[in-house]
Amino acid sequence: MFVSFEAFAFAPEPHNETGKIFPIQANFSHHNQAKQQELLKSQVWQNFTRGKQNWVAIFDENSGLPEKAFGKPFAGNWSRIVNEKNAETVAWDFLNSIKNEFGLELSQFSFAVTNNWLGDYAVFYKQFVNGFEVLDSKMFVVLTADGKVARFGFLMGKDRVFSTDFALTTKEAEFFAPIGLVGFDEKTDKITVENEFVYVPVYGKDTEILDYKLAYNSLVPVSKHYGNWQTYIDANSGEILRRFNTVHFGTIDGQITGDTELVNPQSIPQVFPYKHLRMSINGDFVTTDLQGNFAYTTTTSGPQQVSIPLQGTWVRVRNSQNGNQTPTLNLTTVTDNETVNVNLDSGSSTFSERDGFFHTNVAHDFIKGIDQTFTGVDYSMNCNVELNGSCNAFWNGSSISFFRAGASGGSQCPSISRIAGVVYHEYGHGINSTHYSPFGMPGDMHEGIADYTAATIENQPLVGVGFNGPNSFLRNINNQNQYPDDIVNEVHYDGLIIAGALWDLRQLVPVSRADSLHHFARYGKADSFFDYFVDLITSDDNDGDLTNGTPYSDEIFEAFGKHTISSDIEITHDKIPDTEDSQNAYHFTADFQTNIFGIGINVAQCSIFYSIDGGANFSSAPITNLISTMFEGQIPAQPSGTTVSYYIKAQDVLSLVVTEPEDPTTELLTFFVGSDQVEPELSVEIPFKSTIENTGLISQKSIVNAFDNLGLQGVNFATGLVHHRVGIGSFQTNSITQLSDTSFSAEIDLGSNSYQIGDVVEYFFTVDDVALTPNTGRLPQDPNEFLTFTVSNVETVEGFEDGIAKWNLDAPWVISNQQSYSGDFSLDESPGTGYNDNANVSATLLDGYNLSGYTVADNVKLTYWARHFLKIGHDDFLFVEVTTDNWQNFTKVDTLSGPSSWKQHVVSLSPFVGNPDVKFRFRLVTDGVGNGPATNPFGVILDEIKLRVDGVIVYGDANENGILEEIDADLVLESVVKNVNFVPEQKVVTDVDGDGFVRVNDASLILQKAKGLINKFPIE
Repeated sequence: MFVSFEAFAFAPEPHNETGKIFPIQANFSHHNQAKQQELLKSQVWQNFTRGKQNWVAIFDENSGLPEKAFGKPFAGNWSRIVNEKNAETVAWDFLNSIKNEFGLELSQFSFAVTNNWLGDYAVFYKQFVNGFEVLDSKMFVVLTADGKVARFGFLMGKDRVFSTDFALTTKEAEFFAPIGLVGFDEKTDKITVENEFVYVPVYGKDTEILDYKLAYNSLVPVSKHYGNWQTYIDANSGEILRRFNTVHFGTIDGQITGDTELVNPQSIPQVFPYKHLRMSINGDFVTTDLQGNFAYTTTTSGPQQVSIPLQGTWVRVRNSQNGNQTPTLNLTTVTDNETVNVNLDSGSSTFSERDGFFHTNVAHDFIKGIDQTFTGVDYSMNCNVELNGSCNAFWNGSSISFFRAGASGGSQCPSISRIAGVVYHEYGHGINSTHYSPFGMPGDMHEGIADYTAATIENQPLVGVGFNGPNSFLRNINNQNQYPDDIVNEVHYDGLIIAGALWDLRQLVPVSRADSLHHFARYGKADSFFDYFVDLITSDDNDGDLTNGTPYSDEIFEAFGKHTISSDIEITHDKIPDTEDSQNAYHFTADFQTNIFGIGINVAQCSIFYSIDGGANFSSAPITNLISTMFEGQIPAQPSGTTVSYYIKAQDVLSLVVTEPEDPTTELLTFFVGSDQVEPELSVEIPFKSTIENTGLISQKSIVNAFDNLGLQGVNFATGLVHHRVGIGSFQTNSITQLSDTSFSAEIDLGSNSYQIGDVVEYFFTVDDVALTPNTGRLPQDPNEFLTFTVSNVETVEGFEDGIAKWNLDAPWVISNQQSYSGDFSLDESPGTGYNDNANVSATLLDGYNLSGYTVADNVKLTYWARHFLKIGHDDFLFVEVTTDNWQNFTKVDTLSGPSSWKQHVVSLSPFVGNPDVKFRFRLVTDGVGNGPATNPFGVILDEIKLRVDGVIVYGDANENGILEEIDADLVLESVVKNVNFVPEQKVVTDVDGDGFVRVNDASLILQKAKGLINKFPIE
């Protein structure tokens, strides 16, 4: 049995923490994009949509069935004129027609309710297995008046095991029901356990259903906290499978603003007619009209007994402090033929009683003004005022209740029924609940839509104005809150997202239209913000076809888009390039990505618009689907000399329109048809750097990017060259190597030339485009400018600040930032742990160095900084090895063992000079004795690996880059002032006055020579 009883609190009661809450469902649908794509492509769905226009679906990933499917309405053999009496029969006939296709067990479903939805008929069913209701289940069909199917969907347990075994009796279930509920009093709080079982889905991650458990359904009152806990108890284990308090308490928040009339106790009291009041005269009942007027024909003369209670057709006020009695004014001196004008005041009632009566009637008339057919709140609803407690109010499934004046959480509150916005909000919960029955609305939607109800009635966005006195309020629905960034899993705050979207819509469309849409969207019984958005679009539709737009679809997308709960399209497009072709059409592709799986592109409404007169006039061309999210089209050929302006328009099945560029009225894409006179544009990604290599092929490569206005195929890389020289001689050239459509690499081959240390190499790049008359791009563009690098006596092989592109690293060698000699990074064999036993792992330089231009006399060296701790007494070593034949043979040139702090190591490469391809590596070799990384020391760390040519000394070169610069003087001065010791090689080259010491005078001389003030040092 389904118990339709719920309560929603307006604000929190801090002490009312009553145990664990088991939510019905998540605040928003969590769809797995890959799974949704798989189901959209399934054979079942493809077969169903064949022959139907623009049908899409969002799938329930548990059953694999469409959770919400919609498109252009279609007819079948079930179709006939539909009315409220036969809607269920027509819907059932349709379901029978697709039951085999979708594998439906219709015998498990029972009719729940039919709603008239703006002329359509929405028929809902619930699932029952073994005679027991399956919670969270729903099957629905929406029919047009002429019998076409507009929408349908399923939330059901399919192909699952539903056990009928149970171990507990109802009495035993009653024992488990209140466990964990603070404030439960077994003497006064009477538990109700239904005799009929239900099946409760047990959820895993997101909305994955792990199992269905047979359960008892119980209602546990906690009168101390005005609570009623819907509790589902496992019929075998007694575990609480699901529990939710039908009174949901929240958090007080607010912002100070101005007060208003007819809003709260700060308003100036005014006299208003009391409509819908049901008074009695001599025991006969009379109801006042909209102006508060009444007329009654007497049958006797003399005094008449008149009783005027705060009770009427739509509300009955009850005061908790007065035994829940309804305040009543009794008159006994009225005679026949007398005009009786009565103003109810403090002589017969309080403000909290009269305000509750008046504003409840306002809320009822508001909803009836939108939808006369809605009867969910058409009864004399109890309005309970002056309840014990303070600063709160709630809807409990059939009545609204308001606490008396008092303090809570440090805040002072008036009698809550005196705050109009709170009365409207709680009444809004009543509208939501009765609308959704027998289903449940998610808590955040419940709060947000109730907030909008209150705000739109008051014609301002502040909810609960005066809740904590003058200039106070609780919530502001005029906000920028977005899904999911502003979700905090508190229903009042999360509800501000949907409330904000509705309020923004109210600013864009007529208020009456916004109010109507917010109400009629409830007929879809949405389970999430996005589902509600789709239902609201559906409610705006006026021709049964969402694919051609709705009267206010643009405004709806704008309002809900601000809060990221609408569909969206992202267009990615590579601009059509310039072309010299005036004979063939201009093809293009674009990627249309939608943010919600199941909401597809309406290809028929997608176009490219182009203009040949600067945007004054446009023609259109169709766009077709190429594959998946890729689309294509073409613009017809244009005469030479034409500038074509264009933009792309994409539209989804909900009629959202997106363009690229975003605003074609201010920006357009363009391309030119005609003779090309624009040269390629070049930019250096990786330049040549100073090197010790001075002859033959230099090992390093430069990477250059190349773009042309004729597009990705617009560069003729076969024509590319790198030009280089030293001094004022002629330029040599080397060809380039294409890497991609937009980049190439270049190497410099000095041939038989041998440059000297200190020589500056000038170079530039050229490449042509593919124009009929090629245009040549040059870098640098100015023919009188060049790029340069220096032949140096020092080259930094690696400082490990730019990654590992130059290296092949065996695990566990890695770049690490845990410690370094200089900079932020180093090469570490085992960062954060000890090294491995029985290891043989190398860090190998990929590209060798050309040392063919050097002799033994040049004293070429490899230097590196190392910090190491290798076990003493073990065969644990780091070897430095060199090869000249790509590792067919190699030579050990250095060995490290034991412990050492940071130290520079110098290795002679004289045995390898004269070779064009000298490579080296660092190889760690350890024995198999030990307990592994947990007990072994940290191993080896390397940094600042360099090649030096010490036979050629550049005096004054303190930073060892082979060039004398002003910064060298700064480094020498800093070493003197801060007493920083140079390594021996630095001392040799910086003692430029030859006195055996590095002093201030050396810094002065270095600065003078760097500036050209002297020609040589005393030591030279």
